[in-house]
Amino acid sequence: MGTTVKRELPEYVCHKKVRALKIKAVNALNGNTTIVPEDERYAPFNVDADYVNKHRPIAGGYYVVYKDGYKSFSPAEAFEDGYTLSSEGSCKKHRYERWVIVQPNSELLKEVRRCVECGKSQVRFVEGVDGNQNAD
Repeated sequence: MGTTVKRELPEYVCHKKVRALKIKAVNALNGNTTIVPEDERYAPFNVDADYVNKHRPIAGGYYVVYKDGYKSFSPAEAFEDGYTLSSEGSCKKHRYERWVIVQPNSELLKEVRRCVECGKSQVRFVEGVDGNQNAD
């Protein structure tokens, strides 16, 4: 027959938005499987046997939930190569903690605060060496 031309498959770029948690541990006990998220702001949660048998989740990977509700697992390297954390984090309205000085005793104080919902950080620099300048 004819000559076969070998070429690479077309390349696609992912533009999906997903919800995901990095997995710290996967605990199986008495037929129940619990995923422990690395982010301690999220409680451990159970997954059913079908999920475990199909996806084989392991520590270090990601528990992923797609827009349509489909739940999956992704190895860390594949997930981190394909996704970055949204600038929105996982909340619609940021609720920040108080400013905390992280670089005291210099002409410019470095202060940071985090959103209690999604972990997004803000950084600011203020003049002075007085530790009482923590304005909200």
